[in-house]
Amino acid sequence: LTDAVASSKIISAKKSEELVQKLCRLTSTHQAEQLQKFAALSSRVKPHNEKVYYIIDNIQTAIGNHQQIRFQYYEYTQEKKKILKHDGYYYVVNPYALEWKNDHYYLIGFSLKHQKIAHFRVDRLTSVENLETYFMPIEGFDVASYTNKMVDMFTSESSKEVTLLCENELMRVIIDHYGEDAAVDRYDDTHFTAKIEVNPSGTFYGWIFKFKGKIKILSPKECITEMQQIAQEFI
Repeated sequence: LTDAVASSKIISAKKSEELVQKLCRLTSTHQAEQLQKFAALSSRVKPHNEKVYYIIDNIQTAIGNHQQIRFQYYEYTQEKKKILKHDGYYYVVNPYALEWKNDHYYLIGFSLKHQKIAHFRVDRLTSVENLETYFMPIEGFDVASYTNKMVDMFTSESSKEVTLLCENELMRVIIDHYGEDAAVDRYDDTHFTAKIEVNPSGTFYGWIFKFKGKIKILSPKECITEMQQIAQEFI
């Protein structure tokens, strides 16, 4: 628990220190000293948004009440200054779930701006307000299925079925990302194929590139072409 608190990118350094101290009080003096050494926070990447805990609480309340929320979203300039996206536009969302992925919390819900399911980094939200308007969730929407299509939670416009050719040693990678129910078949003695439903964004192609040819796209053709075009940009 101490390591999880210290490592979390959603919990600020100040709050992490407070929680670590509380956890240490549940152990002996010797164990507390050891835990504090292992949980050193000085070199950890931590957020500066101290309000994130209240934001999460607001969102959880809205999810439970089927209550719409609105918020502003910020990004960073070249000088590392926070600026509001789209000139301070207020997003209105029907919140469905909070999802933890790649060490960040994401709000998943139906965005009225995009008119589709979208996701937002919780630590990038500001001016969050629970509205006095209510909604009915989309029937049959599966949060786990939605997040499994994402690689690092960056998305393109729509998902596609992509067939990958993988070396046998990478079966663990496919299972880690897409679960034991992933559709896989033997290809030859050293390879297998995996059919996955994915949003083919630049992040997805970058994920494939990192395996240095041990994972290749077999279909669809447009994904092969797009990956080739991305590769050309690096030559």
